[in-house]
Amino acid sequence: MKIVNIILSILILLLSAAAATFSYFLFEKRSQFVTGWGKMANAISQSAAELDKNSGTELAKKLTASAMAHENFAKLDSLLPELPKRSKEIIVQRDALADALSRVSSAARMEKQIGAEKLRNINSYGAARNEVVSGVRDVVSRRDRTYGNLTSTAKNTVGVSIRNDQLLKGDPAAFDEFKAKLREIYAQKSFYEQRLKEISRSFGGSVNPNAKNYRAEIDKIRASILAYQRATAQTKRDLDSAKREIRNKTNQIAALNRNIQNLKGQVADREAQIVSFQRAFGLPSTGADAQPWKPGAPETRAKLEGKVIAVNLKYGYIAINFGKYSVVRQNIGNRVLEINPVIEPGLTMMITRKNGAKSDFITKVVIAKVGETSSIATIPVDAKPIQVGDIVTVAMEDLPQPEAPKAAAKGAAKR
Repeated sequence: MKIVNIILSILILLLSAAAATFSYFLFEKRSQFVTGWGKMANAISQSAAELDKNSGTELAKKLTASAMAHENFAKLDSLLPELPKRSKEIIVQRDALADALSRVSSAARMEKQIGAEKLRNINSYGAARNEVVSGVRDVVSRRDRTYGNLTSTAKNTVGVSIRNDQLLKGDPAAFDEFKAKLREIYAQKSFYEQRLKEISRSFGGSVNPNAKNYRAEIDKIRASILAYQRATAQTKRDLDSAKREIRNKTNQIAALNRNIQNLKGQVADREAQIVSFQRAFGLPSTGADAQPWKPGAPETRAKLEGKVIAVNLKYGYIAINFGKYSVVRQNIGNRVLEINPVIEPGLTMMITRKNGAKSDFITKVVIAKVGETSSIATIPVDAKPIQVGDIVTVAMEDLPQPEAPKAAAKGAAKR
């Protein structure tokens, strides 16, 4: 029994020693646990404080180190859920900002598009953010240069001011004056092009002022005008030469007419002598006592007959084959006299057309211009169509009627 007591005493002693040893180790572990708990509480409190920065939240006031001490273990279930809740909210905000920056890079049409995954990744978001900022800055710089070039171009080319502040606001009214000026310039350009085409056509050319090589097209018009000027100058020289020749011929004709008048006087004297001799000897009359028609007299013009030699409907005139040197013939005895009917502007002519044995009346025209051997007459608006070859005579009923001749003194012709 004694031995049993000794063994039990030894066992109790050993167990007491083991209990003391385990108590020591348990206290040491408790001390480490309390220290780690404090570090964890401080880390959570510091994390809450970092999450609160510029976030508008006050999570750190709840998750203090003292509030999460091991003595307040029972309160942890109400405090700790706030931390993951705020963390999720911040993650959602981070993802939203990443998506927004990615859309910004896309909306700004950056040369290099930045994906949202780079902006969410903690290892790449810094560089990705800098790329977005740099890209947007480049876009803004290009926009400002574009606006500057636009305002400068508008000012220096068409004299219109465009306000930068309106451009930055996207105000459509910023371009109202500029667009109005461009419309005005376009209208002027179209008007000039049309007039240049008309000028070119008037000189027998054809140009396209709107062509890319517009200088060459304008040079065509210039060349046509210069050629026309040279031709006009030559025509004037020819005309002056012709006028000098006409003056010479006119002087010659005047001299010949004076000579003719002298000869006519001599012939009249001879005819008077012949008539006297015929009466003295009782010879029959040969008609030599008939009086010659006077130039421009109604009986002279009554013998005038011409033809239409040209019809110009575009300018409303016809050409007739008699002029100021045309004559009609009068038979006196065995002689034929040529007498000028005196064609002059304002003279009314009658147009007829042969229709078998009869003549159809066409219209009346008025002489507008008289040449040497031809005349120009205007076509009435309501006239029937006139043809080349139609007969032209003087409208006798439109001539002024001569006064009744005075009674000749009886016996004036008797010898």
